[in-house]
Amino acid sequence: MKEGFGIIRDHVVELIRSSFIGVGVGIIPGVGEDVGGWLSYWASKSTSKEPETFGDGAVAGIISAEAGNNSCIGGAIIPILSLAVPGSAPAAVLLAAFMMHGYRPGPLLMNESPEFLYQVCVDLFMAAAAMWILAQIVSKFSVKILGVKKELLMPVIYVLCVVGSFVINHIMFDVKVMFIFGIIGFFLSVAEFPAAPFLLGVILGSMTDSNLRRALTISGGSFMPMFGRPISVIFLVVIVVLILSQFHVFDRLKKGSR
Repeated sequence: MKEGFGIIRDHVVELIRSSFIGVGVGIIPGVGEDVGGWLSYWASKSTSKEPETFGDGAVAGIISAEAGNNSCIGGAIIPILSLAVPGSAPAAVLLAAFMMHGYRPGPLLMNESPEFLYQVCVDLFMAAAAMWILAQIVSKFSVKILGVKKELLMPVIYVLCVVGSFVINHIMFDVKVMFIFGIIGFFLSVAEFPAAPFLLGVILGSMTDSNLRRALTISGGSFMPMFGRPISVIFLVVIVVLILSQFHVFDRLKKGSR
């Protein structure tokens, strides 16, 4: 335990950065904890001096992913308490539980039940403490799963992938798509392409598609509102900057200016 806290102390920057990322992702309705974990992992890998160690048990990657994942929970409660808007299925259940006990989350919550907000904060702190105690007990046994040989684990994973692909729509076409993209994924892993962007694309792809169609329906098929609103322009600029940073454009500009 002492060694673990020492490791956290040495990676406090990754911990704080990932916590802020997780809270920001949690505030956005419908995104989920997986996105927060992967974005935090990507941020730490992008800023690390040894990015090649990520994927092979790098401590910074583990801390970043878990901090981003866990902090999403606190962020997801913000729209519930302030706007009564659940961002996920568990958040919707939590909102229903609040209402069953006579609380009305929303803009008037601080006027009607000001003490309730502080109770939620205390409950979150107690939940984190309970998770830590439970992890101390369970981790001694769950870590043995890592000792299972790949020769035994991979066939089980393959069967679950086939069954999972089939039961979604009960058609074999989905299984064929899974098999084809599995082969593509194998060659991408051989070429050392990072897995995080592809996983984020799978998670956010359907959400992006549905919201784009909704926006085009509202605007009558025009893309111009996306370029005429300040919020949209800010997000577009951030996206472009992130894409250019992956091609090391800014590093080349710095070298050229020198």
